Amino acid sequence: MGGLNYKEAIRFHGHDGPFLALGFRIGKEAKRVLKPKGLMDLVAIVEIEKRKPFTCIIDGLQCACGTTMGKGNISLRKGKGLVKVMNRKSGKEIRFEIKKEIIERCLKSKDLSRTARWLLRERKELIWSQR
Repeated sequence: MGGLNYKEAIRFHGHDGPFLALGFRIGKEAKRVLKPKGLMDLVAIVEIEKRKPFTCIIDGLQCACGTTMGKGNISLRKGKGLVKVMNRKSGKEIRFEIKKEIIERCLKSKDLSRTARWLLRERKELIWSQR
């Protein structure tokens, strides 16, 4: 099961930015850990502020792990930066809690592409806690 690469995700979303990068990075990690075999294996629940730029996380997830609004295997709830991804077949679940200081850094960014590139390279332990 492939996914889009990050350049394709930017094209899909319309521009580069840190919240797109966050969703993309989380989606890639979820796929790596949960190892889906089919298109509908993964389900994502995104708990974030229901406004831009937070909702850009959704596009990153869709591009990286294939959970889409159209397929109905991604949903949005009001929250503070939690993404849960489950593999329906295996029953495994992974939770990503985005660190508050990362969200603040993204919101204050003056150079969206530079912050996005940093998020794509930085150690995941510095970006989110994972369970």
